Amino acid sequence: MTLRLQRMTLLSELDCGTDLLLLRTAALAQYEQTLGDTHLQTLTSRNNLAYAYRAAQAVQQRSTATSTAAAEGQQPSTAD
Repeated sequence: MTLRLQRMTLLSELDCGTDLLLLRTAALAQYEQTLGDTHLQTLTSRNNLAYAYRAAQAVQQRSTATSTAAAEGQQPSTAD
């Protein structure tokens, strides 16, 4: 699992949301299966997944806001 954790850290630093969510979800499932729901590493993994979802949502909101602002800036003015 060490390589997976290193990859998740790298993806997090590169802001690769979808891959990071998939890896963190898979890691959580493995921790739950191997260590149980209440093990500290499982709880940490669950927290990391929640953080990844929160970060992905923030990126999506910024992207939507940027797209909206760009679209509004490209519309022709109707006021003469």
